Amino acid sequence: MIKPGPQKVTVDLTADERARLLRLHHTDGAWTRQELNDNFALGRVIQLERQNILGTIQTPLGYMTFLLAEGRIAVLGRSVGGPRLSTQLDRAYLRLALRQLDWPVSASQALAEAYGQEGMTQVDTPEGPALVLATLGTGQGYSAAGIRRVIPRQRSNALFHGYSVIILTPSPRRGQKAVAKESDWIQVRPILPRSTPHSRLQISQGWDEYLPPQPGPFLTPEALPLVAANLPGWSQQTLLLSRRERIERAVHDLAFDLVMSAAQLQRHYALQPEDLEGIPYVEDFITPINSAMAQEYRMRFFLAKKRQRYWSGPALGHHAATGEMRRLQHIPADPSRWSLGGRGKAAGRLKYEEPDAIAHSSYGDVPQEYDTGSYTMSKIETKLETYRDRGFLQPYWGVPSARRARRLKALIPANLLLVDWFR
Repeated sequence: MIKPGPQKVTVDLTADERARLLRLHHTDGAWTRQELNDNFALGRVIQLERQNILGTIQTPLGYMTFLLAEGRIAVLGRSVGGPRLSTQLDRAYLRLALRQLDWPVSASQALAEAYGQEGMTQVDTPEGPALVLATLGTGQGYSAAGIRRVIPRQRSNALFHGYSVIILTPSPRRGQKAVAKESDWIQVRPILPRSTPHSRLQISQGWDEYLPPQPGPFLTPEALPLVAANLPGWSQQTLLLSRRERIERAVHDLAFDLVMSAAQLQRHYALQPEDLEGIPYVEDFITPINSAMAQEYRMRFFLAKKRQRYWSGPALGHHAATGEMRRLQHIPADPSRWSLGGRGKAAGRLKYEEPDAIAHSSYGDVPQEYDTGSYTMSKIETKLETYRDRGFLQPYWGVPSARRARRLKALIPANLLLVDWFR
């Protein structure tokens, strides 16, 4: 575990390598495979990835490489969280899109500094100066509502000072109607420079024919208390099933919870990712504990529906954690016993008054809330008051760290759960 503060640098980097990695972190955001090969020889790339200096995942731009927490220690000497992966990917998207369009960043950023809003970059286009916004996100770019908010904030300055506003987006349609009547000064330009011809979404391919998995149970009843005593009872029962039955249960639970991490697949079903042949998934680097930005995990998320590829890493993690809370309470994947709250209805967006899920018991409904550590005490108290007003029983409050669990236990009237869904 990486603790905050100054760190002992244990990776040998040359001055040139450190300068390249600093540029990746502060300027480039992320590298394509070609850019990675242009900066480091293949053998050195393998070494840096094994040491968790660099990490590569599939994105809407193709395979992209980022500087990880260990890399930030090696380069900066401190375990700083730095920009989120989504911010780094947006930075790379802007850089690669401008390169494809052959639009140089202006030497002077005077217009952006005087009239721009956060995230705007001044560039030189064939038609003159422009302030450019670019967001890749998970492949959909700016929302139409976000684009509509830009219009009143920029219209008068753009018309008076003679610059245009250009919003770069990977979506070919989103936002076009919003700017149709303002086309003399603002445009939404679809562009998606791909380093490799793949999307963020991938499909599990199954096992190699020469590596057949064992068909029988993972454990015998005699070995169960020795090996899996710390697992919920429902998961212990699952480990006694045959491989085919464990796969069927995992697929059923995935359809119910919407998201499952590879770590959960291994812990609760004793299965490997290859066992879920044909199931869609995405991979992301996640920081599951809000106060520990230097703690990063590369995570594979299996999806119930392909359209979930547009959900952000935090939204996917929140769903996986909610499903873990269900398992920890020994509740089966049964709609009469458990139902998802607002998150299950709106692409990862939660209505403020809705819990993440509700457990249904003979005594009443029990709200379920998962908290990465980002909730303030004021927000927690408001949620708890809302749940009381709705007649709910005392809620279950899930957290990813024992430290936060100990702190909240003395402060809030809730059943605290340590939800270790990511390891």
